[in-house]
Parts: sequence; C-alpha cells; structure tokens
Amino acid sequence: MIQIGALIDTGRIRPIIETVLPLSQARQAYEQGAGGHTRGKIVLRVVD
Repeated sequence: MIQIGALIDTGRIRPIIETVLPLSQARQAYEQGAGGHTRGKIVLRVVD
C-alpha cells in the first residue's frame, strides 16, 4: 500500500474519471454505472 500511495503522490498513477455529477443526480450516476459502458469512475460531488 505504501508503494501505491507513493505512485499516486508522484502522479504516476491517476484515476480515470468518466464524469462528475452533483449529489442531486445520484440516480443518473447509478443508472450510468449500471449500464456497464463506463471507462472510468463516476464521481458524485457532495460539496461545492
């Protein structure tokens, strides 16, 4: 875990983010993820 953390800290590993949605669109985020056609993560923004 320490090695992975170091790779993330140095930017050698970055997550692939498909989309960022506000929490009010959680249902749409779920439906998008359930569709199985995403290449990255779906992020719900809780605070602006």
